[in-house]
Amino acid sequence: MKWRIYLSLLLLVLNLFLALWVRRLDEKQFYYLFIASDGYWSIFVQNIYPRLFTEYARLGGAFFIDKLLLLSWRVHWLSLIGVVWVYLSSLLPPSSYKVIPYQAGILCVRCFVLLAAWHSMDWFWLLSAASDWVAFYQPIGILKWLNVPFPSFFFLGVCFFLFYFFLLFLFLFPAHFWWAVLSVVSWVILQGWLYSFGKLDHTFAPFTMVSFCIPFVSYELYRARFQKETIPLEIYRYIALAVVLPYFLSGLEKLSVSGFSWADGSTLAFYLRLHGQAWGIWLAEHWFLCLLFSLATLFFQLSSLLVLFFPFWRYVFVVLGVFFHLSTYIFMGVGGWVSPWLLDYVFLFLKPYPKNN
Repeated sequence: MKWRIYLSLLLLVLNLFLALWVRRLDEKQFYYLFIASDGYWSIFVQNIYPRLFTEYARLGGAFFIDKLLLLSWRVHWLSLIGVVWVYLSSLLPPSSYKVIPYQAGILCVRCFVLLAAWHSMDWFWLLSAASDWVAFYQPIGILKWLNVPFPSFFFLGVCFFLFYFFLLFLFLFPAHFWWAVLSVVSWVILQGWLYSFGKLDHTFAPFTMVSFCIPFVSYELYRARFQKETIPLEIYRYIALAVVLPYFLSGLEKLSVSGFSWADGSTLAFYLRLHGQAWGIWLAEHWFLCLLFSLATLFFQLSSLLVLFFPFWRYVFVVLGVFFHLSTYIFMGVGGWVSPWLLDYVFLFLKPYPKNN
């Protein structure tokens, strides 16, 4: 337990030096370090943010220096939360440690399989249609590192066949670690091809973060396959963190960029008019309602981490989450009646119980 506290503290200290370095960075240094150079930093940043050259030409270096500083403060907050979380966990007596029922772990893996199949059911046709736009293909992430070309129609079909084959066997054998790994790797590669045409999307961000936990669930199920009683609570905590962290970071970004002035109603009114939905334009004309919606959004996003500490908050989070996503669809036309993010809430209900029960 102590090493986690030390690791979080180390991140705090390293990030402090990063923030001090960014403060001393000027536009000329930024240009030579990240734009004109072919060094490791430039390659690393461009892999993370492929549109750097395009956006730099449009927004300039000062914009990105400011973003780097905001990023360092975000890491500060996350590291501090990590220290507090681990420290509070260390105060619990061993008898109060909780575990996840074995069958709940099985259900978690099978929910992943079903949601992965559901989310990707139209990807084959989307990627097949994208073959007409190969000239605009710009691989991202691991596809760029490995210099993976856009697949032919036949190879694409083979990849999807293997993906659903892996999912099927993982559904039948949830305690098989390698089926889980192959399923998650396939999910990431297929999603990478989908987003390699200049437009990045966060539609599946929480689910992809959850997917990285699934091989560990399968591994713990394999270890407990004979007793078939429990798996460690840490699995639940990391899965819950994967579901709620994108919300918290979104709220933190709002505060980092404009502070609590973001919630004065004017920012929301601007975006409502920008999206041009009939109900959104109506809402934009009512400042007090915009103020209430802005405050409710910040409260929902910044309080999302409470799910990790108070189990009852899951129910509050789900109600607020449904209201939030329905509102963004009705007033902005973003998403749909059933957002993919809402489906990920199922992973929050792997109810733990005391180990000594």
